[in-house]
Amino acid sequence: MNMLNKPTRKLILISLLLFASVASLAADEWEYTVKKGDNFWNLAERFLVDVHYWRRLQTLNGVSDATHMPPGTKLRIPLKWSRIQSSEAKVKKVTGKVSVTMAGTGKKENLKPGMKLKAGDEILTEAGASTTLEFGDGSILVLRENSDLKLDTLESYGDKDVFNSQLKLKRGRTENKVNPYRKPGSRFQIYTPSATAAVRGTVYRVAAPDQATTTTEVLEGKVAVSNNVGRTLVPERYGTVAKKDTPPIPPVVLLPAPDLSKVSDLIERLPLRFSLPTIEKAKAYRIQITTDPGFQSLDYDGVSPTPSAKIAELPDGEYLMRVRGIDDKDLEGYDSTHAFTLNAKPEPPFPVTPQPDGAVPVGHSEFSWSKSEGISSYHFQLADNENFDQPVVDIAENSGSSVQIKESLTPGKWYWRVAAIDPVEGAGPLGEVNSFRVMKPGPEAEPPDMSDTEIVFRWPAGEEGDQYQIQVAREDSFDNPIVDEKLTENQFTLPLPDEPGPVYMRTKLIDAEGFEGSWSTPQKLEIPAKPPVWMLGIIPLLLVL
Repeated sequence: MNMLNKPTRKLILISLLLFASVASLAADEWEYTVKKGDNFWNLAERFLVDVHYWRRLQTLNGVSDATHMPPGTKLRIPLKWSRIQSSEAKVKKVTGKVSVTMAGTGKKENLKPGMKLKAGDEILTEAGASTTLEFGDGSILVLRENSDLKLDTLESYGDKDVFNSQLKLKRGRTENKVNPYRKPGSRFQIYTPSATAAVRGTVYRVAAPDQATTTTEVLEGKVAVSNNVGRTLVPERYGTVAKKDTPPIPPVVLLPAPDLSKVSDLIERLPLRFSLPTIEKAKAYRIQITTDPGFQSLDYDGVSPTPSAKIAELPDGEYLMRVRGIDDKDLEGYDSTHAFTLNAKPEPPFPVTPQPDGAVPVGHSEFSWSKSEGISSYHFQLADNENFDQPVVDIAENSGSSVQIKESLTPGKWYWRVAAIDPVEGAGPLGEVNSFRVMKPGPEAEPPDMSDTEIVFRWPAGEEGDQYQIQVAREDSFDNPIVDEKLTENQFTLPLPDEPGPVYMRTKLIDAEGFEGSWSTPQKLEIPAKPPVWMLGIIPLLLVL
């Protein structure tokens, strides 16, 4: 009984066929196309280690006439008969601290763009560093941070158009774009402690996170991955994991690229914060940020366990962000790229008056903020909505760290914000939106009801949940009030004071959120003098008379 389903059988068949193809293309020989004037003798002089090998070459290719070969004839030339020419790798870019130990001298020095490296040279990248190498055939390798790469073999054959590049990745990560070879026999191989990845023309990634693991992800083309116990051919859109002394796992479909269309393209705060879309089956996300369209050098390269990014510091500028998912086998999927602008400096000042979520009385007109060193002016905005659709006040350049507005603000919620303007960098982002409340003035009391025993004060009721504070004093300064109470009702009863003279009363509103308004205009009331006690006895007598 066949235990494999149809898609699995198909994938295995494709892998076997592709592997056979790669094995053939990577055979220990290369191909030469005969040109006018070529013969086995002059070809042996140009390309072979011994001129007497011309007869072997003729026999191998089954050519009867050694002196007359039609142009366009294809000749197979074994590598072991070929004259080897040294090749080199050119350093294109360096980001951060990267060093190289030279094979010839053992000297260690800093890697610099333009340097030419030879076989045996070993490159080390530190945290946050990377370098880009270009090989003789135009293939590109990007070595990421915390990596150790030795250029084991750099050779060319024939007319320097057949290349043999063999690299030893002791640890770390590479991203590779290998040019399609025009002639069979060319090789580009990356060895790790646990596997070998051999290709012709393709775009792929190889990582050796430790001495026992190798991951390979193929974005274009195909890659043959093998070790001492097994091999597999990884087609485009697949990846594999090879453990030491364990065959590479069957190819696994790589995670798709995320949709970054809804990610903001303008960032105005540090640290940078991105909320990213979730990728099904992703256990983590790799986030890379750069100003380089080719992503050969990176300003940030990190892994997040959640679909989000937080980056502490970057200078203002235009950036590209690249994001891909990482599955449960640590294989990284396809990238999406998103362009964004960072404009976080100069940083906006801190609000001083009014304080965020504070309350001010009707008539408030002053706004102030912290003064920033080296800032020439500020941009001030005031609005009655947090979106600032139509600011009530918009002062593009204010020379000081405070402003007096002429507009009269009605009771309710208001919003303000400020941006700093640097004479060199220009205007920075507008600061956080600060809200404040303009409170209603204290309710004006109605004329009080006064009897022989009490005084009843009343005032208009506010909204549901409002409270009131009342003060009654003998002086209009209210320094020593005889009453100072908070009420839930819009009236207050005061026993009639014994002492005649003026009494002052005022109120203020406290809304449901606890914001206090300003005091009402004080109300003055005269307490009449009570008649003398002896007069109390004569009044009934007068009534009788």
